[in-house]
Amino acid sequence: MEQGKRQVLIKSSRWLVITQVTQRVQSIQEKPERALIIMTRVPVARETKTRLMTRFTGEECVAFHEACLEDLNRLQQKINIPVYISYTGSLTDKFISLFSENVRYIPQGEGDLGVRMAQAFFRVLSSYKHVVMIGSDIPNLTESHLEGAFAGLESGKDLVFGPALDGGYYLIGMNNFHSEVFEGIIWSRADVLEKTIKRVQESGLSYSLLEKMRDLDTYEDLLEYTRNPENASTRAWQMLQEHLTIAKA
Repeated sequence: MEQGKRQVLIKSSRWLVITQVTQRVQSIQEKPERALIIMTRVPVARETKTRLMTRFTGEECVAFHEACLEDLNRLQQKINIPVYISYTGSLTDKFISLFSENVRYIPQGEGDLGVRMAQAFFRVLSSYKHVVMIGSDIPNLTESHLEGAFAGLESGKDLVFGPALDGGYYLIGMNNFHSEVFEGIIWSRADVLEKTIKRVQESGLSYSLLEKMRDLDTYEDLLEYTRNPENASTRAWQMLQEHLTIAKA
């Protein structure tokens, strides 16, 4: 009789251990998962950074774009989360060499910027709970910016934005797919973020904002960027100093 009780206790203990292990595995699996999307064009002369071509050659624009991508690659190496390069153009060996081997590449497909951004979010959100997207013209973006974005999402906000000084945004993040925030927006206008937030509010969604930053689209943007010594550690800043003639005010 005592032996039978011991066998029951042993079986019960084993069941308890298995249950605890199963619960711990489930808990690990349910932890929030992060992913980063970098939206970019494959740099090609006279197709990339065309707004700078009044001052720079097509080849110089390519070199500057590549320097920005190198800075973003250095950033993604530090954050240790899955990174997706959402690209337009044809993949080249040189473009691939700008990034770490563990990044994943997804073509942007057809449509305007909003359609292409929505497609990238739809794809990556199918596998991850918290997804942040950035452009390729913010070489001074830091780990703290990304951490702030993910923290906002993990706190329960539906969306998070990084406002750009030109009226757009350099970063957008979401927990669930909300295609409406990309619809009916006229891109490259000074009211992009304003119109987007209006759509967010009309949809009853919550959001948070990061600090404002300058994305590098125009010659004036580059002048401001090179005047700030805090940017001196970036490859983009060094490349501008080494290879381009920048007027100093």
